[in-house]
Amino acid sequence: MGIALLLNGTSSAGKTSIARGLQILLPPHFLYFGLDTFLFALPPQLHYARDGVRYEPVSLDDGRSGTTIAIGGDALALLRTCHLAMSELVRSGASLVLDEALFDERLTHSYATAFEGLELRYIKVTCGPRIVETRERERGDRVPGLAMGMELSVHSGIKYDLEVDTSHLSAEAVADQIVERLELLSVGDV
Repeated sequence: MGIALLLNGTSSAGKTSIARGLQILLPPHFLYFGLDTFLFALPPQLHYARDGVRYEPVSLDDGRSGTTIAIGGDALALLRTCHLAMSELVRSGASLVLDEALFDERLTHSYATAFEGLELRYIKVTCGPRIVETRERERGDRVPGLAMGMELSVHSGIKYDLEVDTSHLSAEAVADQIVERLELLSVGDV
């Protein structure tokens, strides 16, 4: 069996860059999946739809406005199916690097259920608020306020195996930390 490394954090925290760095450092059987993979796979009628995935305003603790993602029943059912499919990849010997934002406890529960009995390691990815807001703005392809809006819920109720902060380290350095601290170089080939 393989293992799954689940990188969880807000938008623009550096998860995708870390995931790609991990794929370079780890044996070649580590596949990459994540929330963006799922969003790109959704049919158009489930984007910005009540039963699909939509963006909603949220009030931040400091009185500013942010944005969060809401997921409806049809999209949630498809996500659960994706989690089950990914767990079958791990059961078959592949390993995964998962780039996620578990903004809804139903997503966390879905992963826990799908990966029951498998090695799923949760890695908390954080970044200072000013830095993540700057990254979000500079990228230009993110919904404004999404990073800070997700911060309210993305780490809720999750027990992490490791926490990393991308505020002052490169994605490559953080990937190195993860490999070393979780002793991943001993992960065998498929």
